Amino acid sequence: MIPARGGSKRLPRKNLLEINGRPLISYTIRAAKQSGVFSKIILSTDDEEIADVARKEGVEVDIRPQAMGHDDVNTIQVLEEYLQRTSSWSSFDFVCKMLPTCPFRSSLDVQKGIQRLIDTPQFDFLISVKEYEFPINLALKEHEDFQVKMHVPNAYMKLQSQDQENFVHPNGGFYIARSQAFREERTFFTDRMLCYEMPAIRSLDIDYDYQFQMAKVLMETMPELFNDNTK
Repeated sequence: MIPARGGSKRLPRKNLLEINGRPLISYTIRAAKQSGVFSKIILSTDDEEIADVARKEGVEVDIRPQAMGHDDVNTIQVLEEYLQRTSSWSSFDFVCKMLPTCPFRSSLDVQKGIQRLIDTPQFDFLISVKEYEFPINLALKEHEDFQVKMHVPNAYMKLQSQDQENFVHPNGGFYIARSQAFREERTFFTDRMLCYEMPAIRSLDIDYDYQFQMAKVLMETMPELFNDNTK
């Protein structure tokens, strides 16, 4: 499922903004199709203009119920509601969510991610991630009157990068689960979770205008890095 609402407060109509002549959502749709691993691809939306783009790209559209279009509804709820409404829980071995704000994940990323989960039956969930660009144990937490405190006490006693732990975070590329496990847990984040790490340049997640402008520059100046998604 590719969840793509029409509304966006931080970057209005972002799913339809064009990068190199194509709407943002087209890149995620093409990565999903070109991966060849899905028996069904659904774009879930509450917006007819987004739906038209998806149909032109050749994927099925689900116009979500009005209750699923509110700001306080998350994408896991959207996926769960669709599977429940269409009685599809037993139709698929795996379910996958791909966010349209991560346009540069490739079809090969998707293939490798799903294969890793298939090859590791003791785990039920896998998410795509990128490494934090700055050690999170050096984070400072803001308080009142411009005061900050160390998130990890004494972390700055070890300033050498080799002394810092490596942490990763979800990049929006894909969240995959065995269908029955997702039905039981109702989340992708559990103790039975693997990760698939992607490089920073393919992990750009677009939520703000400056990120969108960066994406346009990357696509225009280094298209060879993204050929998989531009065919």
